[in-house]
Amino acid sequence: MRGWPRRSPRGVRVQRKRRDKFLGRDDGFLHRWSEAAGVERASLLHAAIRPHEPNPTAWYLLGFDRLRRGIVKDAARAFGMAHHQDADLESAALLTFACLKARPNVACDVLDQIAITWRELGRPVLAGHRRDRNLIELLERQEGDVPVHLSQLGRVAWLAAGEECRDRFRAHSRASSDVWADFFR
Repeated sequence: MRGWPRRSPRGVRVQRKRRDKFLGRDDGFLHRWSEAAGVERASLLHAAIRPHEPNPTAWYLLGFDRLRRGIVKDAARAFGMAHHQDADLESAALLTFACLKARPNVACDVLDQIAITWRELGRPVLAGHRRDRNLIELLERQEGDVPVHLSQLGRVAWLAAGEECRDRFRAHSRASSDVWADFFR
C-alpha cells in the first residue's frame, strides 16, 4: 500500500511501553475511586484526565458516570477516548457506538442501541481482555445488585442503565424475543 504512513516496529513498542507504564499506576487510582462517594468520584475522574497523559480507566468510568446521568453524548466521547487509549476495552467501543446512535430524550434507547450495536459488530466477546473484565467487575462490585441471570452483554447494559431502565430489565424475562433478548442467558 503505497502512500500510507508506516509505523516502525520500534514506534509501536515505544507506544505500548508508554501505555503499559501508565496502566501500571492504575491500581492506586481505582482504589481511591472505589473508596470515594458521588461528587468526590466525579472530581477524581476529572483530575485524572490530563491532555497529554493517557488514562483509559478514568475515561471509561467517566463514560458510565455520564451515561447514568443521562448525558449520552458526553458518555459517547468518554467511551471513545477510553477505547482510543486502550483498544482492549472492547465494551468501550460498543458503548461509544451505542451512545452515538441513541436518540436524545428517549428513555432506555441507549439500551436498545447496545443490543443492536452488539449484533452489528458481530457479537464481540465483552470482557475478553483482562482490563475490560476488571473494570466491569469493579463497577459490578460498586452496584452490588447485578442480576445473576444476565449475559455478559446484559451485565454491561445493566451497569449503563439508570433506575428507570432497570425497572424494564426486571420486567423482562429470558423468553422475550425483542431486542433485549441477548441480555439474558
